[in-house]
Amino acid sequence: MHNSTDLLKGNREKMFKPRRLTVDLHSFSFIDASSRAAELSSASSTGSSLSMSQLGGFAQFATPAFSASSTYVASSAPRSAPPNRSGSSSPSLSSSGSPAFGGLDTDVVNVISNGELSMIIKRLMSKRDTTTKVRALEDLEKWVRAQTEDDETGSSAACQEAIGPWIKLYIKLTTDVDRRVRLMTNNVHLLLVKRVKKKLAPYLKEVIAAWIGTFFDPTRDVARVAVEAFKSAFPDNKREQVISFCLQDIIYYISEILLNKTPETLSDPRFSTKEEMDTRYARVASSSLYTLGYIIDTLSPEALEEHADDIGQFLDEAKLWAFFGHGNPLVRRASYNMLRTVTTKAPSLAKERLSIVSKHLFPAAFSDKDTTTHGDMWDAVLVFTKAFPESWTIVADKKPTMSLFAGFLKAAGYGSATATYRSILPLIASWGDESVLGKNGTGFPFAKDFFDHFWKGLESPNIDKETGSTLLFIEAYLECLVYFTVRFGKSETTKQGQDAALAAFVALNKTFMTLADNGKISAKFTQSEQGIAKKISTHLVRLLTIPSVSERASVDIWQPTVEAMSEIVSGETNDVYVKRGKRAILLLGQIASLAHEKQDKALIELTEKAADQLVQIVATQCSGTQSFGPSQLLSSLAVHFEVAVFSNPASQKAMHDFFELQFADMLLTSEDQDSSNEGVSQGGESLPHLLDLLAGYLGNTKEQERSTRIWQQVMTKVLKETDEGTNQERQSVILRGLLDRTSAVSPAIDLKLGAIDDFVTTIVVDQKYKESKSYEDLVTGALCSNAIIPDTLKLAVFDTLSQRLDLFVSDVMGAQAMGKHAEASAILTIILKSLSHIVPLSIENSAEVPLQQITKAVFDLSCQSEENLSEAAQQNLDELQRLSEESEDIQFFLRDCLTDHICDCIQNLQRFTSPEDLATQAQKLADFLNLSDIADRFGLLSAFFFDKDHWNSLYKTLSATGAHRSLVMLDPVVEAYYADTKTQHVSASEHTNVHYDSFGLSAYGRLALFTYELLKKEDVMVSLFLSFPETMTWVMGELLKVRQGCLDAFQAPSSEAGVFYSPNLHKDANDVVFRTLLRELGSMVTSWITLALEENWESQLIEVLTKGPQAAVTSNDDDDESGCSPVYFAREALLEQDGFKERVLADVVDALAQSDSSDISPANAKGWCLLLKSESVPLSISTGLVIALRKRLENTNEFTNLLNQWVTTPVRPNELTVQNTETIRRLSLLVAALMGPADEEPSINLPQLRAMNLLQSIRRWISDSDVLKDFDNQNELLVHSLVLRLLRALAFQVQELPGAHWEMMFGQITVAFEGLSETDSTPFGMLVLERACRLTLTLIDLAQDEADIMNAWEEHSEGILVRAMRVIGREDSTLEAASLKMNRPVRQYMGVLSQVCGYASDKLVLAHGSVAKQCRMLMEPLTSLQMLAYKQLQTILTEEVQTLSIQMELKAPTSPVVDPVEDKAADDATTVSAATEDKMTEPKFPASLWAIISSPPAGFPAMDVDVDADDEKNLKKEFSLLSTGSSHNDEDDDEEYGVGAGVAAKSETITSHAVLGYLLAWKLAFAIFENTTYAVKSRLVEQLRTSSAMNDFLPYLFHLLGIHSASSLVSDSSSASQTASSASNDAQAVELFDLSRWDITEYQVVGFDLSSPEIGFPLFAGHLYYTCLANVPSLVRIWWTECKLRQLSIAVESLTERFFSPLLITRELNSLVKAQQAPAQGGNAAAAAALSGVTDDLNELQIKTSKATSEVTASFQIDEATMEIVIRLPTNFPLRQVEVEGLQRVGVKEARWRAWLLAVAGVIAAQNGSLIDALSLFRRNVGLHFEGMTKEISQASFHKNMTFRVLNAKKTPKMIKKIGTTAGTNNLQTPTDGLRHRIHWPWFDLMVLVQLQWK
Repeated sequence: MHNSTDLLKGNREKMFKPRRLTVDLHSFSFIDASSRAAELSSASSTGSSLSMSQLGGFAQFATPAFSASSTYVASSAPRSAPPNRSGSSSPSLSSSGSPAFGGLDTDVVNVISNGELSMIIKRLMSKRDTTTKVRALEDLEKWVRAQTEDDETGSSAACQEAIGPWIKLYIKLTTDVDRRVRLMTNNVHLLLVKRVKKKLAPYLKEVIAAWIGTFFDPTRDVARVAVEAFKSAFPDNKREQVISFCLQDIIYYISEILLNKTPETLSDPRFSTKEEMDTRYARVASSSLYTLGYIIDTLSPEALEEHADDIGQFLDEAKLWAFFGHGNPLVRRASYNMLRTVTTKAPSLAKERLSIVSKHLFPAAFSDKDTTTHGDMWDAVLVFTKAFPESWTIVADKKPTMSLFAGFLKAAGYGSATATYRSILPLIASWGDESVLGKNGTGFPFAKDFFDHFWKGLESPNIDKETGSTLLFIEAYLECLVYFTVRFGKSETTKQGQDAALAAFVALNKTFMTLADNGKISAKFTQSEQGIAKKISTHLVRLLTIPSVSERASVDIWQPTVEAMSEIVSGETNDVYVKRGKRAILLLGQIASLAHEKQDKALIELTEKAADQLVQIVATQCSGTQSFGPSQLLSSLAVHFEVAVFSNPASQKAMHDFFELQFADMLLTSEDQDSSNEGVSQGGESLPHLLDLLAGYLGNTKEQERSTRIWQQVMTKVLKETDEGTNQERQSVILRGLLDRTSAVSPAIDLKLGAIDDFVTTIVVDQKYKESKSYEDLVTGALCSNAIIPDTLKLAVFDTLSQRLDLFVSDVMGAQAMGKHAEASAILTIILKSLSHIVPLSIENSAEVPLQQITKAVFDLSCQSEENLSEAAQQNLDELQRLSEESEDIQFFLRDCLTDHICDCIQNLQRFTSPEDLATQAQKLADFLNLSDIADRFGLLSAFFFDKDHWNSLYKTLSATGAHRSLVMLDPVVEAYYADTKTQHVSASEHTNVHYDSFGLSAYGRLALFTYELLKKEDVMVSLFLSFPETMTWVMGELLKVRQGCLDAFQAPSSEAGVFYSPNLHKDANDVVFRTLLRELGSMVTSWITLALEENWESQLIEVLTKGPQAAVTSNDDDDESGCSPVYFAREALLEQDGFKERVLADVVDALAQSDSSDISPANAKGWCLLLKSESVPLSISTGLVIALRKRLENTNEFTNLLNQWVTTPVRPNELTVQNTETIRRLSLLVAALMGPADEEPSINLPQLRAMNLLQSIRRWISDSDVLKDFDNQNELLVHSLVLRLLRALAFQVQELPGAHWEMMFGQITVAFEGLSETDSTPFGMLVLERACRLTLTLIDLAQDEADIMNAWEEHSEGILVRAMRVIGREDSTLEAASLKMNRPVRQYMGVLSQVCGYASDKLVLAHGSVAKQCRMLMEPLTSLQMLAYKQLQTILTEEVQTLSIQMELKAPTSPVVDPVEDKAADDATTVSAATEDKMTEPKFPASLWAIISSPPAGFPAMDVDVDADDEKNLKKEFSLLSTGSSHNDEDDDEEYGVGAGVAAKSETITSHAVLGYLLAWKLAFAIFENTTYAVKSRLVEQLRTSSAMNDFLPYLFHLLGIHSASSLVSDSSSASQTASSASNDAQAVELFDLSRWDITEYQVVGFDLSSPEIGFPLFAGHLYYTCLANVPSLVRIWWTECKLRQLSIAVESLTERFFSPLLITRELNSLVKAQQAPAQGGNAAAAAALSGVTDDLNELQIKTSKATSEVTASFQIDEATMEIVIRLPTNFPLRQVEVEGLQRVGVKEARWRAWLLAVAGVIAAQNGSLIDALSLFRRNVGLHFEGMTKEISQASFHKNMTFRVLNAKKTPKMIKKIGTTAGTNNLQTPTDGLRHRIHWPWFDLMVLVQLQWK
């Protein structure tokens, strides 16, 4: 390695010799024009014989930027000029370079082929404004992103063209003043680097230095992006090669910056402020310094050695090292970092320049007052010093380095205490001997001066700049003392230096102990006494235990320190005596504590000897003075050296005297600060010290009588203050301290006093423990006391606390604990600390009641959500668990106590704990008791299941009323139950009153939920069934009864009370809870089935069911049960038939049959068939078994024979009664076998001959049986239902056979409707009608393929449909359907009835329907009923409005119709019947329809729940016993009701259907608009305008479309009572519904789907808003203009402009185009145009439309002149009015012209007219004016003379006939001067011209 001189002499020319560089030197300002010309000329005349691209490796980077054929030609001028030392500007950085910008001239840019790129580059070149540059860079970024990449190379050709100009821009912009420019620059650079990939190579040397410099940009984002770009270009293994290859270029760049540049030359002073120039220079200079460090750190040692000459020559520059003293801290930090890197990675380079570095580093470093640089500064100094200790001997600026450092120490490091004082020890450890020992080699002058300078730093104001700096100073000072003591102790020659260090240590000790009251040092030490004492003692102990210096430390430090302590405590007892003495004792105590920790016997002996010496002195002082001072010091000594104090006779006597004379008063006046506090106040003693002293005295006293007297005297004095009414808190603090300390020392005397007991009792009774911690601690100490408080008082206190806590728990459960948490928290804290004392005491004294209360309370609170209390309670519970592990008695007590508690909570409805929480508590109890074995665990948990008798008592509340009668429609087993006369049916009046808890749960519901939750949480179902089959089977049986009751409740909720939960309190939430229970119960049953599927399960059931109930009850011993066997369920059903147990049995058998994959044996098949045939088995049980086993038996011969027997057995008509059980049984089982549980199409085929024979029998029954003619009672209705079901089953069997049986079936349906159409809707009446409707629908479906059935239907259809419409229109039936408690059977009945009525023709609807009835049905909460009502209302209203329109048009204009809305007085005076009001006899909405559209629903629909789902679901399948609930595993068990639960609340169902009805009503209202004339329409518009209907309707639509702020504008009737679902929806983040994917111009109502409300409602609302804009835009505009909510107004405008205005504008323009084209097309189009009235008007106008500008231009030719107007439609049309402008006017006055223009605008704005209407008005006004008329047609008169339209083309012939008839009655004539009216029939090829003359 060359030395520095060689480098300077021999390598300077080598470094700066002419070299080829890629930087364009055309723009170098320091090169004149002639030199440039010479370079260019030489470059062009010379060439290389070897292509650089063939060299490989990084040599390819030196190739020219572009080839000769490239569109951009780079300069080929060599970089032969050395760095300029004159300070001229750099080409790459100067903003004033020529030409134009940093070396990039405009000619070069102009040849860029991409025009967009060229423009962007020019903008970046020419603009200096930051914002402009940022925008240009953003444009460039977009351009780069838009360029495509080549599939093969992965690069972009366009980006390759951009990279050349960009590199020059990057070098400039990456150092810009504004960080935004730099960030955007590097973002673009990153993109380009990724796009060009290896094509970057030719430009690498040019850009590499600026690029790496950006790595160190102060803005982190800029640096991050630059680093990311570099990493994307070069992998890790290539980066060193890149740096090595480009090293000379990098050094050239940074040398130019650091050595030549100044702030003024780096920036352009013309355009930059001084601050900007300085900032930019500091950033670029610091980045250059970091770059130098980066390349040295990146290069390997071999590469560093290779490039040592290049790097070394740069390091030789003195100007480089002068940056240590630069004025900007950013630059200084970079220079420190650079030096650290050079010293670490290339120490030889630093060593060769040791002198120049040292002379610049140390003066700058130790005068640097900016603490932000000290971290980097110390890193550099420490590394440099460790590497080159000799650097400290080099004189810098004629001043030794050590002197510079001394000044730095005296200035306390200028405030950087942390960085400085933690670095001093590593620094001095790196110093060499020549720096430390001095010229004499003793180290004496140095050590003394060093510590003197160091100590002065404590007096510097700089030390206060950091918090805790005093302790940092002391720590560093002591470390240096220890270091130099050890270092100088290695040789005798350095003894003087060691003496100086030891003397400094002693001085520090004395200073600490004898601080004066004033002075800076005193204040600093006083604030940190404890910390300083600890640090001094730590380092002193270190010295005393280091073998090499321990002897000297003992003599020269320890002895002087102890002497100083003795001197202090023996001095005059003045004000500072106590303070100094306590500091001395504190220091001695800390040393003694460390000695005992180290177990150093010699050191312990030293401290004890010193303590004895101090005790003797202080005791002497106590006897010789009356001052309190010596006594306080004696108490302090007693705290630290108890043995020494109380074993000394002199000190004992002094202690007695002290306690008798002074202690009580000192105790009362002492300060409450803890003994650990660092400071001691001036006037008093610390209370903990005094209490420790008293406790030590009581534990060590030998004179018991005198000690007892002293104790009583002290406590009397202390407690006397309480009697005098003073604050008790002071006494509590004292007494608590004594309680704690006496419990630890075991006093030798009896300390119990009545006064103390009374004091504690008062504190507890007055509940003062919740007021402050001192009272709380006193009560805790009393319960834990071993010496002062008697056991009786402890138990009494514990009893009081337990009662208070129990009361609080009750308040918590009742949500009444507001403001009581403080007391509970205090009690829990007290109990936690005292449990280990009080629990054994309570059990020992049989005082278990308070302990039970406490145990229950903490157990309950530990399960609460209140974080603080639950955590405190859990801590108490953990403590109880710990105690139970130590004692079996405690464990047994806790088990019994908590088990009884949980059992009480389960059935106590006054408790506020939910079943789920109780299950968690039960499981927690098992874990609490550490019951891991399944037997032990189940033994505990089974206690919570109670027994069978308890379950049966609860089951009676379910079975008391029997199965709901309406369920006969859904469940064949229930129908069989009521058809069986042998069964004693329970009357509905025998209902038992049910009570509920705060969750709305009954005792039955609580127990069921708790039981299953507990079993589910245990998650060991199979193991439990294996281990405890009998118990688990009956528990499962009870849960299955609950399941059946819940299924009934879901389908037919009781109107009085719920068995499991209240129908009023939390019903919706409990619906979800019990649905979850039923869904998950399948997992339990599945576990049971895996064990119950034995080979003999069928034979077991057959045997038990065959023997009958007597045989079933003979065995009462549970041990005889066969484990997991279905026999249990069979016995339950046989013992009592109540409609529930039979269905439970059927479900269990069905689950077993489905799970058993084996074929049924002939023996079992025969057994089943004999069982079903037997009349001994109740009908309900047999029906359930048939349904459960039909699929398992259907292919067996035995079952086929049984069916044939049932079919062929004759039945006489008089036998067809319920009383004839054999007949009813046979027919019921036959139907059940054929139809199954859901009346689906039979899967079992009967022989058609036998089916026909059975039909013949039924024909005879119908004709001869009296039962089938009457509908008077339940039994007769059940027979009718059975016959109708049988007919439906047989219809499938004989559908291909013709005959009279079809007439017979339709006839029986007619009879059913006739017999029940006028009666009340009882459950059995609805059952018969439902069967009749189902049979009707089945026959209609079969008639599609069978002509005989169709003929029969056509013959009977009118009679059936008329009666069905009469039934569905009955108000009582729909009222029941609308009820909140409407059950599923009713909904099913109404659904099939509406399906039947849907087949009614328009003729029947018009003849038998009414608006009032259909509007009532429109609001029913049943979708099918609403759709039926809508369909029929549409037919009725269309007919009525057409009739009214004709009548209105034929009325005389001289007798205008009085608007009923305007003439309210006349309306009020006229009494009109409801039927008349609901018919459109005058132009206003029917009353029933108006009532709906004028009253928006109360609330908004649930957008996340399918409210019709329950109507469509098969609950048996959804809650199948074989379902494991896996499909619902992703649902949150604790999810709130409604949101995501998948279950619709009744309130949600009602609300959603009400909203649907409301929207359908408005759809019908707009249908009226579309089917009427202007005269009627204007009256209807006026009715809407003068009411609030539209003001409510529009906000409601906007809410549905996602603008929820609109809901606040809906009238109070709706907004005042929002449903829970709407509240939940509002809580969600709802975005505006996107209508762009849908066609909202048309809407098919039948397509509305409530299963997807989140789409259905917004889409329907969007269509209605479009219809509203199309029909009544003026009303929408009025509402929008008057809207006072600005945010809502803006949202509506945005919504309209985005989704609706384009459609409406297109509609208007297209209508004009079509109107113009129609006459020319001829045929139907011409007729339609004529009907529209455009032939005479529009065709005389020249009309031009522009869709791009939404403009219509209309011109009218008059001779050679032209009248022309333009109508402009705004982008938010029709919210804003159209703009009408007159372009040309001829022969018309200005006022009249304006009137015409206003009339045109008014037709659209105020009269809801179209563009056709407006232009027609304009044409007529112009024509009439020039025909000589003086009065133009106004907008109002124009519309009154406009023709009407009837939109239904099918009605046209009839309507023409009506017109003729009406005209005849009105003396219709054809005068020549009459007005011509055109009747419009759109889509119909006809025009009728009627000449009318008005009377």
